Amino acid sequence: MNSSMISAMVSMQALQQKLNIQSHNVANLNTTGYKKLDTSFQDLLTTRVNQVDDFQLEGRKTSLGVQEGVGIRVSNPILMMEQGVLTETNLSTDLAIDGDGFFEVGTLDGNERLFTRNGSFQLVPSFDNPEVMHLATSSGQLVKTLDNEPVSIPVNHDFTIDETGRIFAYNNLNPGEEPLELGQLKVVRILSPQYMQSAGNSLYTLPEDILEDPTLVYQIDQDGNLTKDPEDKTNIRVLQGFLEQSNVNLSEEMTEMMMTQRAFQLTSKAYSNAETMMKLAANLRS
Repeated sequence: MNSSMISAMVSMQALQQKLNIQSHNVANLNTTGYKKLDTSFQDLLTTRVNQVDDFQLEGRKTSLGVQEGVGIRVSNPILMMEQGVLTETNLSTDLAIDGDGFFEVGTLDGNERLFTRNGSFQLVPSFDNPEVMHLATSSGQLVKTLDNEPVSIPVNHDFTIDETGRIFAYNNLNPGEEPLELGQLKVVRILSPQYMQSAGNSLYTLPEDILEDPTLVYQIDQDGNLTKDPEDKTNIRVLQGFLEQSNVNLSEEMTEMMMTQRAFQLTSKAYSNAETMMKLAANLRS
């Protein structure tokens, strides 16, 4: 009886965690660049209750004993990397990635490496050079180039970014002047997104050992080859004037939430029944 109550209690805790994650997905339905989290369950410790040898009958194929578990737990949430819908905004500071990649952002000292699919950037003044503006996230992290330098746009210049991430600046005061090439955006591919950890504001981090592994994290090259393997036909494009919306499907999430809630109610009923049976057994003994 105690085992039934423990199993039900542990399972309810796991189902509550899943409900919390699903609620988080729904809350971020309109968050730019948000990637939904998915959950899976794992069995906890199981024990075997053996039966007496008298149950061993001729022709019996099943083993003597019953497998008894103590519930389930939620494994680490999985980041689902499906492409979100691309919405046109016509703002030069809005960028989107079409394909499997992340913008790398961080601090000027280079000690912070963060990754995002949220390309809703803005131009902010430089602290040490009043002649340039930096492209940054809404929370202040600077967008990086392949040289791990911040994207710096000269004052009185407009800029364009092509599909390979190359940045060009045009002088507003002299429209006939040749454009300045300011480098290339640092777009990385992460082959093991299950290691990514949320840092808030649609930003993600990676453990230090994963960051240093070139087989798991690598960047596009200057020749516009946006894949690691030239034979790999999966293209990555940088689109200026677009934003990627959340990949959360509201109808699917609501359906999953209702199923999880029903499972929670059923497990709660099992706990209540086990408690009732324990009370009856206690009353019989007395």
